[in-house]
Amino acid sequence: MKQPPLITPREVDVPRAQRHTLPNGASLYAIPSDDFEVLRFTFVFRAGSSMQHAPFAASATANMLSEGSRDMTARQIAERLDFHGSYFEVNVDRDYVYISFSSLSKFFAPTLEVAEQILLQPLFPEDVLEFLSVITVDTVVREIFAEALFGDKHPYGISYPEKDYDTLTRADLESLYRRLYTAENCLVVCSGRIGEEELQGIGALAEKLPRADRSATADFPAPRSEAYRFVERPDAVQSSLRVGRLLFTRTHPDFVGMQVVATVLGGYFGSRLMQNLRGEHGY
Repeated sequence: MKQPPLITPREVDVPRAQRHTLPNGASLYAIPSDDFEVLRFTFVFRAGSSMQHAPFAASATANMLSEGSRDMTARQIAERLDFHGSYFEVNVDRDYVYISFSSLSKFFAPTLEVAEQILLQPLFPEDVLEFLSVITVDTVVREIFAEALFGDKHPYGISYPEKDYDTLTRADLESLYRRLYTAENCLVVCSGRIGEEELQGIGALAEKLPRADRSATADFPAPRSEAYRFVERPDAVQSSLRVGRLLFTRTHPDFVGMQVVATVLGGYFGSRLMQNLRGEHGY
């Protein structure tokens, strides 16, 4: 079989997001595309592990949002999304929590109803929290890499032993939720077949987010990087290699653009991209 010729495009057309600022301070970015009858909307909160006040609070809070709400059980939430072929996912990194919903355009309304329950009415059941403490284990190499890159005193480099999960309480989750899942601490990105009706619906949901007295902030020390670290694990069945470096700071003009791109990419690639957008100050 003959390899087809390689064609290098002269230019790449990247659609520009339409930005809307909602009355409660939340930012909404829309990237419309009518190519397919699907859409995706993501609520991004600066509520990652660097903002938590208790070990594992950030990941536990995000992952328990769909474990029951004021008007729906966890099973009802899952069944309603499955019935309409909608997809829900949560990604958590050092800075952000990404809560994403994808659906066919014709099932946007029922998907948005479930999204409202997840985002605005979570219950954080105590029994589910105890179950999560058993099954949640951090990826070892990721934590080692972060510590080598930032140092063990920096919020991006701190890791906790699994036993610390036993100290996590429902009150910790509720406190983090009230403090960080707010309008000032959120941006929303929607893409796909986004018409005026869909845009208004997502905007109306975002406007229901509570306002905080002030935006969430964190005082980060300067990172202390190691050029090389090797950890030997004789009982390991495979090896892992990671290479990385610090990039520009949060105050750089390209940072917001990269954040939107990462959100549109979503999932693994989006969160990995954001994890690489680190700088020395003002993360």
